[in-house]
Amino acid sequence: MEDEVLTIENGIVTECKKSAVNVVIPSGVKEIGFGAFKECAALESVEISEGVSLIGDYAFSWCRKLKSVSIAKSVKRIGDSAFNNCDSLEAVAIHENVERIGDFAFKNCRKIDSFALPEGVKIIGKETFSGCSALKSISLPSTLKEIGLHSFDGCGAVENITSASPLFPFNKDTKKLYDATKKSKKEILMLNATKEAAKKEKIEHVQLASADAVLQSILQEHNIDNAQVRKTEKELFVALPAKDGGVELCLPNAKVEKWMQTLSEFMDKVHDFPTAQELREYAKSKELPDAGMKNVSYTYGGCVLRKNAAPVHLAIPEGTTEIGRCGFECCQSLVSVVIPEGVKTIDDYGFEKCSSLESIVFPKSLKKIGITAFKDCRKLKNIVYGGTKTQWEENVYGKHFLLDYVPATVVKCCDGEVSI
Repeated sequence: MEDEVLTIENGIVTECKKSAVNVVIPSGVKEIGFGAFKECAALESVEISEGVSLIGDYAFSWCRKLKSVSIAKSVKRIGDSAFNNCDSLEAVAIHENVERIGDFAFKNCRKIDSFALPEGVKIIGKETFSGCSALKSISLPSTLKEIGLHSFDGCGAVENITSASPLFPFNKDTKKLYDATKKSKKEILMLNATKEAAKKEKIEHVQLASADAVLQSILQEHNIDNAQVRKTEKELFVALPAKDGGVELCLPNAKVEKWMQTLSEFMDKVHDFPTAQELREYAKSKELPDAGMKNVSYTYGGCVLRKNAAPVHLAIPEGTTEIGRCGFECCQSLVSVVIPEGVKTIDDYGFEKCSSLESIVFPKSLKKIGITAFKDCRKLKNIVYGGTKTQWEENVYGKHFLLDYVPATVVKCCDGEVSI
């Protein structure tokens, strides 16, 4: 069935015309399908009629003009990334029949200022509300059993938290929401986190200025003019180019005296323009910490995702087994990536829209790459694989994997090049 703007198959909305502005889901529909409205740039409002039970994964993701959504009371599940990066969305009413709100479901919805989750909601996925920077009020029900990792990262404006869940208590004295599902409580969210951070910033300002001054002096002394420096409250990140990518170091502000001498020696090595691997090994020998661990977080079984950071030259830490779905999606700062031995899977959308990504190193252990893992990586020209040409063709290439989205024409294996 196809009406003026929607394609509906067996009760599932599978596609919407990109020109649609205001949409009403008709009666008889049971499900909003995977990515049905994804990147509908003109879409401003959606009314989901009674009878719909599922809003599928990526259903409305990247609808940048979407302002209002009316969700029917019949909806039981909101899928992963359902409203991811709908940064004009101002309000969403979630009803009592919803049991699960998926991973990344409302990530980067920067205009929503409140979420009142009703009784009945049991699961909030990982990074579900991360990046909702305007969020001021959160209400959690007694039925809540699980909150995924980093669900409220970047929600620094929250002024009011109420929780009826004994598993996720809010302490008025500490002004913090906790996860009490394990033996020891873990902080999830703090009231007025942005204001508290501002207080810390004043205290650490002098220290940061001192560390930055030392770093800039070393860079000038060694005539390094192509370094990229990023500052946080506690660290300086310096990205340096190499022959085949680059390295990124993490320099603690509080340990200037420790790293200033070894960093100067390291800069002498940079002038020789070695490989990235040589630079990483030299940095390790000088106890200069790689920034990899600071830029990623782990979920389950060694699955890695990007923290709220902007890495440039990223060496994924050893021990990782999987690059998670949307793990580094839209990380536009990223120029090079080294994936360590042991990683078997790069999931869908793993590096989608990494518009600056130029080079990547795959390990011999790699078995699966999601079909859209490198979609819109328009600068990715250098791909290296740690195994042989035969291993690449038998174990990786052709298994639900497309490199049509990238300009690279060959993969450099340990025994030669293979065309893609």
